[in-house]
Amino acid sequence: MGEFDKVISDLIDNESFFRRECPACFKNFKFEIGEDKTYNLEYMLRNYLIDRNKKGNINYNCPYCGQVADDFYWWTDEQADYLTGIIDYLIAEIINEKYLNESKEEKLESNYPKMEPEIFNPFKIVDLECCDENLKVLKVAEEINCCFCGSDHKLEH
Repeated sequence: MGEFDKVISDLIDNESFFRRECPACFKNFKFEIGEDKTYNLEYMLRNYLIDRNKKGNINYNCPYCGQVADDFYWWTDEQADYLTGIIDYLIAEIINEKYLNESKEEKLESNYPKMEPEIFNPFKIVDLECCDENLKVLKVAEEINCCFCGSDHKLEH
């Protein structure tokens, strides 16, 4: 497994869903990821890790409050901390390998960050027929918007 694949596997749950957090209401939900899915996690990670000031090119709707925002703004604090740790780790590894490998200077500490596993699972899977996608939303949600097209969906309990 390559470095990038490890980062992706650390960020998804055991059903291949990726957590997002609304920048307006701060509620969490999860996109299903995969080759046949709309949500492109690899593209998002490359955007975040390589150019942190660059905005993405896709807008998403919050399933709860309807907020529309660029794909760059949906990271949870835990994801941002983890990805910052990845950047720090990779920089330290490069400096150690390229500049300090043969010198007598003390090497930089480089610890691979850990993404804490989810213990509490307040989500249920919803089939978004409008866009042929699945989404995990909070179990208490009664009505949501499609993250992709904005269509309203009433949920059964």
